Amino acid sequence: MYFNQKGNTDMKFKEYLPLYMQTYQTVNSREHEMYIRNYLLDDLGEMELCDIKPVHIMLCLAKCDKHMRSSGSVKKVCSDAKKIMRTAYANDLIDKDISAGIVFKPVTRPNDRKKPKCFTESELHFLFLEDSFVSDMFRFQYLCGLRAEELLALKWENITKKNDRIYITISAAICNDGGRRYYKEDTKTHHFRTIPLSAEAVELLSGLPRYSGNPFVFANNFKQRSGDHLTHSFHFHNWQKFWYRRDTEYFQKYGIHLPYLSPHHLRHSFAVHSLEHGMSLADLSLYLGHCDTATTTRYYVAGRYDFLQAPSLITK
Repeated sequence: MYFNQKGNTDMKFKEYLPLYMQTYQTVNSREHEMYIRNYLLDDLGEMELCDIKPVHIMLCLAKCDKHMRSSGSVKKVCSDAKKIMRTAYANDLIDKDISAGIVFKPVTRPNDRKKPKCFTESELHFLFLEDSFVSDMFRFQYLCGLRAEELLALKWENITKKNDRIYITISAAICNDGGRRYYKEDTKTHHFRTIPLSAEAVELLSGLPRYSGNPFVFANNFKQRSGDHLTHSFHFHNWQKFWYRRDTEYFQKYGIHLPYLSPHHLRHSFAVHSLEHGMSLADLSLYLGHCDTATTTRYYVAGRYDFLQAPSLITK
């Protein structure tokens, strides 16, 4: 990201921020802009870019950590702060890249405690015994490891057949930008990917209805909602109702409850189960659309050390 302000080393943070936000590329840019303005602009706004040190940003992050409900939101602000200073260095607005010195570990909260990161295969089997539209929607999300915004944006035209295999192309997302929901030809990582479907996923697709004039696979056929695509709120609220129904039946049958996990953890479940069934880390990273295999490894770290095998090393 380059601006026409190269060499202007006297620029203040509040003057630089609008230039940076014009080039900011992410699916939910309004959320990130709100965090930046609320937790960085107040304290850093009047400072010149060349005078900002890592300690100034870390003090802002400490202030942010007191107000945020989850450590994940604090990590977003930390990541944005690093990008801001890295971009300023790339545009010669500061003499040194200080992003590497910005190190902050958020406080562990009750909702950040260690808990199951994914469902077991037996729990998923019981979860999807229900025959309904929402069950098919969440089951397909698990079978393909899709993000919610990718699942909702999937169109029939993105499904192709080649060499007797069925593929889907992930090239769009349903954005939820400050309550404004719209279809966008882009993904979270700004990379398109084409992935093969399992036989179970192909069978599920063949049983889904097609509505004339509506191109979406999981189409909006509900009169109380306008538009052809479903929204994130529909996806999440139906997940809550679906999970509580299945959890009640699970408790009646086995006497224990299902772990309450968000629908995004279906993607985590797909990642962990794929690795356990022999899929390579590199292939899984491409399948999930990750830019780096380091992101993929975080799915596997959550309590799967019992499957770890010792290496066979020759010392003599």
